[in-house]
Amino acid sequence: MHKTIVFIFATLIVGITASQGSVASKLAGMTRNEKKLSPILNPERISFQNVLSSAPDTLSMSVEQNFDSTLGQWVDAARTRYYYDANVRLVMDVTETFDGTNWNNDSLNSYTYNAGGLLIQDLVQRWSLASGWTDNVRFTHVYDANGNDIETVLQTYWQNIWSNQSRTTTTYDANGNELMALNQMWGTSAWVDVTRITSVFSNITRTLTKTTQWSNAGVWENSDRSVYYYGQTYLDSIVDQTWIGTIWSSTKKLVYRIRTPGLVLNVTVLEMGAGVWDKYLYLVVTYQGNRQTQILYELWDGLAYAPTFRILNTFALPQPVALERTKGRSKISKGFLSGGDSRILYQRPNRTGIVSYDILGKSAPTFLK
Repeated sequence: MHKTIVFIFATLIVGITASQGSVASKLAGMTRNEKKLSPILNPERISFQNVLSSAPDTLSMSVEQNFDSTLGQWVDAARTRYYYDANVRLVMDVTETFDGTNWNNDSLNSYTYNAGGLLIQDLVQRWSLASGWTDNVRFTHVYDANGNDIETVLQTYWQNIWSNQSRTTTTYDANGNELMALNQMWGTSAWVDVTRITSVFSNITRTLTKTTQWSNAGVWENSDRSVYYYGQTYLDSIVDQTWIGTIWSSTKKLVYRIRTPGLVLNVTVLEMGAGVWDKYLYLVVTYQGNRQTQILYELWDGLAYAPTFRILNTFALPQPVALERTKGRSKISKGFLSGGDSRILYQRPNRTGIVSYDILGKSAPTFLK
């Protein structure tokens, strides 16, 4: 499973308008993959591959839109296109942002797998007109014999050097459940403990609690925890709590409505006010079959839930193309493009125009951002 270091990338979504202030700060920082598999929408930690590939279709494009309350309409903010290899694994996704007139390159994720099909590197590149696509950060993954991700290292790229930033090492039980995730930052010459997340499971592998502790001069101290509650079949709610003095104090509650086969229909997010739960956010998920076609975010304005942000997903049969890199730009070669496009468009460095590349070869699909 693709994992991101939790204590660095912690929240929910990008694209909330600046007028929402505190909301924007709470809902910022995640990659497109993380949004779709955030703890809110993916409490059971379903793998990305299951979300991306709803056979025979694959996720072709995701469009992010903000709701303009003045105009009373949805406005494009960003879009991501997904490209796959012959094994139906995501090999690349390209995100563009919309400035009101034009779509502009923003970020490009490239995914590399080992012979067993496990993701071993996620390379993130950013776009600039001066330099084209340049390396930004990369995640590398190490697995045990059971295919569990036991180590994820984040490095940043600066002046032609990759530098360690953070590392997560994870231990599992015999059922493959994550027992503990240790998060560390790179010091001057060694990894330094920062947080650890310890999970407790029931005898049927349901998550009961996840507790985060901070390292204070080598002593682990309680910070936060999530408590999971279940109905007869599915997850009912999650209560987030903060350690204050000697007790756990509830801060947030997520109430789920889930249907067979475990698809999240909606989530009500409540925040603790003066001893009572106050409405904050409402998520509604729309499906076509088992495909997640829309995720709608509505914020409570004091009287009603108001539309704020949404993600629109398009699924399509993959079309054969390939992925080829040239200096300062990329073009498709040896991979599938998901969808019916016949050309891929990329901006050329130091140019304002668009260069189009015809499809040159064959291949197929893989993973998500």
